[in-house]
Amino acid sequence: MYLSKFNGMWEMNKKNAIKMHKKFFLFLTSFLLIGFNLVYAEGFNYPYLEIDSFSTKEFKGSNQTWGITQNSDGRMYFANQGGILIYDGKTWKTVFAEKDAPARSISFSPDGRLLIGTMGDVGKLISNIEGKPYYVSLLSEEQNNKISDSQVVYEVIPLSEQEILLRTKNSLYIHSDNELKTIKNPQKYKFGVAKYIDNEIYVYCIGHGICRVNGESLKIIEGTQSFNNSGLGINYFEKISAEEMLLVTRREGIFILNNGDLRKIDISNNLLNSTNIYRGIRLRNGNLALATYDGIFILDNSINPIIHIDRNSGLLADNVRSLFEDGDGNLWAGLNNGISKIKISSPIKSYPQKFAGINSKTRDMAIFNDTVFIATDIGIKKLTINYDILREQFDNVIPDDLKTQVWGLVPLDGSLFIASNFGLGKFIDGKYINE
Repeated sequence: MYLSKFNGMWEMNKKNAIKMHKKFFLFLTSFLLIGFNLVYAEGFNYPYLEIDSFSTKEFKGSNQTWGITQNSDGRMYFANQGGILIYDGKTWKTVFAEKDAPARSISFSPDGRLLIGTMGDVGKLISNIEGKPYYVSLLSEEQNNKISDSQVVYEVIPLSEQEILLRTKNSLYIHSDNELKTIKNPQKYKFGVAKYIDNEIYVYCIGHGICRVNGESLKIIEGTQSFNNSGLGINYFEKISAEEMLLVTRREGIFILNNGDLRKIDISNNLLNSTNIYRGIRLRNGNLALATYDGIFILDNSINPIIHIDRNSGLLADNVRSLFEDGDGNLWAGLNNGISKIKISSPIKSYPQKFAGINSKTRDMAIFNDTVFIATDIGIKKLTINYDILREQFDNVIPDDLKTQVWGLVPLDGSLFIASNFGLGKFIDGKYINE
């Protein structure tokens, strides 16, 4: 429809053509503005995700959020430095642990208890007769004496309806209603991230490798002994088959362990290769999300980076401390300064003016030579890709020759025809020619 109308105008004199062209594009302006924000088609490779962010002023907590989980009713719960945050989609509430201790870990048990790890304690939330939630410790006085107040409970991992694994830096505990059992650690290992996989407990023994809990003792998994310095510290791991394990280090890359043999995965992304990786989670679609000091990276099943989210694409802060995928497929990020909700499963993606370099009203859009061009009130721009940050941005084209309001763009016969305040012109071989 558009091309036939434009071709019809092309035979007219330049003055009348410009007048009709302007009227035609004014008619399409509202559609293009809406459609441009929704389009995700050929020529668009890294659109921006919709992100909702919450500052400390909104949720009235502290900066850092260390853990996130969700109840079956949809409410979100956050282990925050200032307490336990509850969000029902509209309002925020804060519940304080004993002695106003920071909440450092959070998880739901199979029987529906909300478990919270704090300083020297683990507790749960229950509600009073008025329905107001409050914190109660799960530890008896005798059990509480086993964990000093200076020990941070970094992880609470349900093992069954009754048993919970508690990880501090110096000790591993298994808690049940009647006892708090300490896993023997004669080597005096320090402990990093832990996982419960196929009914077995695994934990990164800092500077020594990944250990499997064998009864009440620890046994290092063959092939992981080389992870013995801070850069090679393992901050995420998982089994990907009966024989293979995926290992994500803090600063030295990602590895596959196969029956004791270690192989580093080649990742061609300079930013991911140089950042600090803090945590990771496996998403339900099979992708891997990594929390880093430079935002969030999402990798596909082949460990190729496909999405990067940071402050320059709408994230509230770059330093990411925790990740959680909710029941609707949204990715929640606990940040070093706030909380963000990234709608990674939404079919609607955009190129917002603020982040995509548009910085003006958009009048038209065209794909020319496999590149997206837009007409704006300050000239034309084209979409360029930065593969290190996995992001596209609109850059100025011929700014010296065409710094004016551009009404329309039409690719035709190897040229990009341009209708602007200067008249009808064309862009060909990187140059602007005024007709």
